[in-house]
Amino acid sequence: MRLMKSFLFLPLVIAVTVMGSIGCDSAGSNDGLSAVETGRFRLLLTDAPFPFDLVDSTIVEITRIELVSSTDSLGRLVISTDTMEFNLLDLQDGVTATLVDTLLPAGDYSQMRLFVEKARIILTDQSEFNLKIPSGSSSGLKILLSGLAIVPDSLTEVILDFDVSESFVVQGNPSTPAGIQGFIFKPVIKPIGFASVDSTQG
Repeated sequence: MRLMKSFLFLPLVIAVTVMGSIGCDSAGSNDGLSAVETGRFRLLLTDAPFPFDLVDSTIVEITRIELVSSTDSLGRLVISTDTMEFNLLDLQDGVTATLVDTLLPAGDYSQMRLFVEKARIILTDQSEFNLKIPSGSSSGLKILLSGLAIVPDSLTEVILDFDVSESFVVQGNPSTPAGIQGFIFKPVIKPIGFASVDSTQG
C-alpha cells in the first residue's frame, strides 16, 4: 500500500455579492417579482490556489493504520503501528512511499482508518506552522474503500492520493510568506486505484 501526493486539483471558491433583501434573475425569468422590491445579485467564480512556490515542505506523521472488514467475521484489523513521517511534496510525478506491505486475511474491506498524529508546514523563509489534527489521532481519518478485496495468493495494491491543495487551507494572503497567517488542516485522502496480481507466478 502506498501514499501518493496529489495532482494539483485546486478547490473552487464561489463568492456571492447581494445588494438589497431579494435578488432576481438578470434575464427576468423569475415570475412574480414585478410586485416586490428587488436587488442586484452577482455570482463570481474564482480559483483558490495553494502557494506551492512559497512552501518548502508539508509534513505529516502517521502512527497507526487500520482496515475495516465488510463483514463482522474479520472486524477491524490493525495493519501498522509504525510511526512514519513524510514530506508530501516529495511524493509527486509518480513518486510513492510504502506504508504497509504485509499478509492479510482474504476478504472484502470497506474502510481504512489513517491515524495522523502531527502535521506541519514549513515555508521557504523557514516559518513553521504546527497544525491542529481534526480527530486524525484519536479515531483516525476515515477512507472509504469500495470494492477492495484481498484475494488468496494474490498481491492487492492500493494507492492513496493525499491531496495537498485541498488538505492545507491557507489563512491570510498567499502572495508572500509574510502574508500567510497559518493553515487549517482538512485532510482529503482518496484511493485512486486498486490492483491485484497473482503473487504465485514468477
